[in-house]
Amino acid sequence: MAFIFSETEGTTSAINSSPTQSTIMEPSNITSGLPEDYVTHPFTSLSKLSIEADRVLERLNQNDDAGNQYILVLNLPRAIRSQLVENKDVLQGINFRLMFERTTALIKVVPSEPHETATSRLRDHITASAVLAGTSMDDILWGANKTHRPSMAANKGKEADDCFIPPTRQARRNQPTGWPSLVIETGVSESLTRLRHDARWWFENSEGAVRTVILLSIKRIQKTILLEKWQLSPPGQSVTPQQALRIQQMAIPPMPPLGLQQAANQYPFIAQTATITTANATGSLPIHLHYQALFDRVPGPGQPDIRLDAAALMRLAVSLQ
Repeated sequence: MAFIFSETEGTTSAINSSPTQSTIMEPSNITSGLPEDYVTHPFTSLSKLSIEADRVLERLNQNDDAGNQYILVLNLPRAIRSQLVENKDVLQGINFRLMFERTTALIKVVPSEPHETATSRLRDHITASAVLAGTSMDDILWGANKTHRPSMAANKGKEADDCFIPPTRQARRNQPTGWPSLVIETGVSESLTRLRHDARWWFENSEGAVRTVILLSIKRIQKTILLEKWQLSPPGQSVTPQQALRIQQMAIPPMPPLGLQQAANQYPFIAQTATITTANATGSLPIHLHYQALFDRVPGPGQPDIRLDAAALMRLAVSLQ
């Protein structure tokens, strides 16, 4: 069964993905897609890990946020991992995101204000669009960098730069917070390959409960942000690079599958992409978020899908000026 290209298919300009970039076929792990100069740090103490993180941050600052932002931590004690999860100031105030698998952890150092600003402005635009569509603020919950695990007992987990928790998955008296429906991952341009593997991690470990992953790859020197919107195809239905590019040219891309699917049946692909500066935004515009996939419910009367146009996307790059 293949995607059906409907009459909503249109044409756009400046599609910014080559066929080799539009799909992820190979399995991924905690070291997949890391830049060649990532740092390996056998753990001995938090103070030494903080010094290592400070070195990574200093090199990023010296190079206008270009280069490596990852530290692979080996032999990490469970107690220290808990501190990294629970205390975001544990590395002497250095901003970071954490991923872990057993005694190995991957720390992503967040380099500067443009990264936080791009993420928060994307979140704010989605929130504002939902409220304008008649959604109650009580139904809107962002998880920031909350740690998500496949299960409470799982010895692996990951933080996003931000994520949206739909009302049906928000914590209740006897129900913990569920998987987000939308995840945002942000990094420097050298981290793009790793960010794509992060997208796969979210799809695989949530068994498709995460429906959309938006990647923001920031080139501070060029004052440019590359946005990629990843989603899954229907279970077991592969998407060729050529099909992915056709989908990127649709006026309205297909809605992500709403059901769960095992990792072995998943085919992540880029459904939309955009290149953003403070002066313009080009690509698969507007970026389209299906209301039902985001909120995990059928939209009510007068609740359209969320569409992020060029003007909204350009505001993500405001701190790059």
